[in-house]
Amino acid sequence: MSFLCKNKEGKNILNGNRHTEIDKGNAGALPGPAFGKIELLLVIVIVLVSAGTYFNALSCGFVHDDRFQVLENRWITDVKYFPDIFTSNVWEFEPQLESNYYRPMMYVIYMLVFHIFGFNPLGFHLVNVLLHAAVSVLVFAIALKLLAGESGASSFPSRVFPAFAAAILFATHPVHTEAVTWVAGLPDVSATLFCLLSLNFFIKSGNKTGGIYMLSVASFFLATLCKEPALMLPLILIAYDFLFREAEARPALIKRYIPYVVVAGFYLLLRVHALKGLVPVAGIKLSHYQYFINVFPLFVQYLEKLILPVNLSFWRDFHPLLNLLTVKGIFSLFVAMIYAGAVWLTRARSKVLCFSLLIIVIPLLPSFYIRGLIGQPFGERYLYFPSVGFAILSGWLLYQARRRFPRWGLIPIAVLLIVAGLYGAGTAMRNTVWKNNNSFFADVLQKSGSSQFWMKAVVESIHNANKSLERGQIDEAIETYQYALTLRPNDFDAHYGLGTAFGRKGLTEKAIGQYQIAIRLKPDFLDAHINLGNSFFVEGLIDKAIEEYKSALNISPDSVKANYNLGVAYKEKGLIDSAIKHLRAAAERAPAEPLIRQSLDEAYALKSKK
Repeated sequence: MSFLCKNKEGKNILNGNRHTEIDKGNAGALPGPAFGKIELLLVIVIVLVSAGTYFNALSCGFVHDDRFQVLENRWITDVKYFPDIFTSNVWEFEPQLESNYYRPMMYVIYMLVFHIFGFNPLGFHLVNVLLHAAVSVLVFAIALKLLAGESGASSFPSRVFPAFAAAILFATHPVHTEAVTWVAGLPDVSATLFCLLSLNFFIKSGNKTGGIYMLSVASFFLATLCKEPALMLPLILIAYDFLFREAEARPALIKRYIPYVVVAGFYLLLRVHALKGLVPVAGIKLSHYQYFINVFPLFVQYLEKLILPVNLSFWRDFHPLLNLLTVKGIFSLFVAMIYAGAVWLTRARSKVLCFSLLIIVIPLLPSFYIRGLIGQPFGERYLYFPSVGFAILSGWLLYQARRRFPRWGLIPIAVLLIVAGLYGAGTAMRNTVWKNNNSFFADVLQKSGSSQFWMKAVVESIHNANKSLERGQIDEAIETYQYALTLRPNDFDAHYGLGTAFGRKGLTEKAIGQYQIAIRLKPDFLDAHINLGNSFFVEGLIDKAIEEYKSALNISPDSVKANYNLGVAYKEKGLIDSAIKHLRAAAERAPAEPLIRQSLDEAYALKSKK
């Protein structure tokens, strides 16, 4: 605490134990009591920037895995599924699916959001944006603590600029859109939030093991339940102690890691029990040597997207390195060695710089285990936690430039504003990619061209359109079927589905056209023949309807729908004996269906009147 008092000459000076620039003869320092207000003001600015950058994400819908993990997931709709959530793999609400992922906190948060907002995507996006804002504030708080002991940055103004810069750059960085704007990116954001809370409490607890320290341990446990890379946090805590604690105090600190080890062990037990193994599903298959050497190009790719976040894409084709002795292999190894050398050399010269470099690489370690990853090894969302280190490093570099070249003091501030502005604009533009499945797949296919993802896009688009049709969202279904047809114009399922959607919307002529295309592509498409017959019937074209129903019976003589509809069409034409024949065939195969029995009785009644 600092107090204003007067010296013998009657001038205001600072008294107290808080170190400021006045201690070094800088009369421009702010008095201690104002510090809290300034920090609070900056926190408000950080929250507003974070939320503003992702404001347009609130209008996005459910995209890609969101529909499976949220809309089709019964677990998040009722608390009775809590035991299943904590004792099963992440996709086991569909029992036939296997997974290497154990993330119960994801579904706990989804459940909470569902009970507040229902299946409104706005609520799910809002939670992601708010959590991102909270993480940005924690970046600011942790950066302030780290910079407190940095040489040349011990005064409040010297600490607040790089910490604020770090938080703003983190809040706006475009590489975060996959984690924040995509509802399924929640595990990355929530795990980072709890990891930073744990780190913050760990730093704040000092050498004590009281309540704040236990909050750190509890936060770490919650982080592990969000996503697997949280297990790397103890390595970050050890790195903090090694860099920021006095050498003679380090041996006594070892016992402080024991609770984290216990928590990690308990998590692993839960994981093994839920997954029936540690990593039960094999991902991309390579030799042990190839697994190892592919770490280096992956690491370079991650650094590239941190430094230059352009041409972002959800899917990147993986072309594994089969031999390290190639241009790509040697270059990536060289970059990794330079990075390792930078970590080693900065450990004594700048603790903050060294710690920032470690925060970049340590959370990435699980993503280098290619064998355990389902899907592509590279994911931009994996950079969410590592970018904390990149943001702090960037803020530190801006401050050092301002400090070493005082004449150019405004230039680092201008650079911060320009970069943050470009970042924010890039993020806002990138958010629009996640508007819906059509915009999402269009962006991925434009940048990837992967035949594997192209087929996946077709299948998933048709599946999503079918689900929209089931929910009565006809316009959305039509749009999605049409998008699927832009990817694969000759897909008979897409034409059939589009015909069904047109039919439900009352656009019978358009429905007829789509059914005819589906039949031309697949002549033995039973349901297409039946629905085409129904459409002709609605239009009053009874003879054409009868022709299609007969075609359906040629494909499947026992079809209840074809026999029933043909019987109704014959009855409409006055051909009662033929109507009775097919209605009776339908009734024999579906005796419990009252509509068939009613139509058959009506046909018998008409026959008796003749």
